[in-house]
Amino acid sequence: MDGLDVTAIFEAAAHASRATRSYALLQVPEKDSEHTEEILSRCVYEATPLRVGMITFIDPANYATWDPRVDAPRVDTDPELLMQFIATLTDEARKRLSEWK
Repeated sequence: MDGLDVTAIFEAAAHASRATRSYALLQVPEKDSEHTEEILSRCVYEATPLRVGMITFIDPANYATWDPRVDAPRVDTDPELLMQFIATLTDEARKRLSEWK
């Protein structure tokens, strides 16, 4: 949580070229502070035009603490970039991907 800043949004945007939806997941402290809300507001501000989703959570293992703040729209990804990404996967990962629906 000490590393909470807008960098996660830009990182998720960088990954968007090889994904149909890109999300930044940010762990936040249990108690909100003015500083935390300022950072999250900036993250929402940046995520929206970059077409990046944003989810905050307190405990990653407890979905009840997850709060979707920005929905990621579906983006049409360049098929060639997707094929390049798939080529980097292990045989097992490619098999699992081909079976996924």
